[in-house]
Amino acid sequence: MARDNGHALIGGSSLSRAMECPPSVRLTEHYDDESSIYAKEGTSAHLLLEKKVKRRYGIPFEESNEELEYYSEEMEETTDIAINFITEVYERLVEEGKHPFIASEVLVDFSDVVPEGSGSSDVVIVYDGGIYVIDYKHGRGVEVSCENNPQLMIYAYGSMRMFEALYDTVDINMVIIQPRLNNISEWSCTKDELVDWAVNEVKPKTALAYEGKGEFKCGPWCKFCKARRDCRHRAEEMLKIEGYRVKDKALLTIEEIAEILGKIDDFISWGNDIKEFALTEALSGKQIPGFKLVEGRSNRRYTSEEDVVKAVEEAGLDPFEKKLLSITELTKRLGKKKFTELVDKYVYKPAGKPTLVEETDKRPVINLARIDFMEE
Repeated sequence: MARDNGHALIGGSSLSRAMECPPSVRLTEHYDDESSIYAKEGTSAHLLLEKKVKRRYGIPFEESNEELEYYSEEMEETTDIAINFITEVYERLVEEGKHPFIASEVLVDFSDVVPEGSGSSDVVIVYDGGIYVIDYKHGRGVEVSCENNPQLMIYAYGSMRMFEALYDTVDINMVIIQPRLNNISEWSCTKDELVDWAVNEVKPKTALAYEGKGEFKCGPWCKFCKARRDCRHRAEEMLKIEGYRVKDKALLTIEEIAEILGKIDDFISWGNDIKEFALTEALSGKQIPGFKLVEGRSNRRYTSEEDVVKAVEEAGLDPFEKKLLSITELTKRLGKKKFTELVDKYVYKPAGKPTLVEETDKRPVINLARIDFMEE
């Protein structure tokens, strides 16, 4: 993932939220930064990829293992997927005689359209006629599309501005690589289209956000907002159910069910955020009216596993269970290449359980007649 300048109020990762919900920028200004084991794992993966790119292309860098505490065999393989894609792009440009120049962890400035805006692009390849901006995402959560992606577009804009005196960048190519989701998303636009978007959409909206003005608006960007747990506007949006109380019919119509389905995931996410926030507040000593802190359920544990093993074996019994490792765990142990060689021919993927999703989902509609036939 391309990284923001830690001091920037509006960075690439928060650009979508700043444009859609401008007041949230100042609202979250004084919240503490959030971190997780997944973010730290991502940092290690990015550092590993940076080293691989710089080694392959002879770019000087300082050797350090300080941030590779979450290194794993899987990380080695996923970053190899990224470096192989990068190499293919670079070598193709060489073959086409376009004189490519590659850089990793490029500090780009886009403060002419985003107040104080800057950040670091994972990989930039600039060549005669265009530029590639490549973003590596190590997570396995949500598949991200490159098309009209504000974060990648603003880094492409900053990268283009950095090299425009040396290269005539007409074609802007953006790539997101998510190896753990088998997703490589590519999208392109022209320099004129990118500049038009930056000047006429990004600049006025981020100016509004920087001043703390504009209207609150809920959407997918709420998921990564620091105020998602205690934002009043989000609560009001989630609790807008009055329309269903004034209907004459006792039962909901299928159209009303469809409308609720479109909001239910956001409602559940919001509910979990509220629970998390309330627990944090209670643990800090605040009283939540009508609620109290108690011990949660727990499971029994052995005081000493060694003593248990000894006691059971002395009784002539085996305390251990021999169990085949899961596909994920076995892949980690063997490595993807060895797993494919030894085990892949014994692996199959059964049909998934039917699930209802929005029409925008990429998966094809299932054949109900086929399901009925299989169940008979």
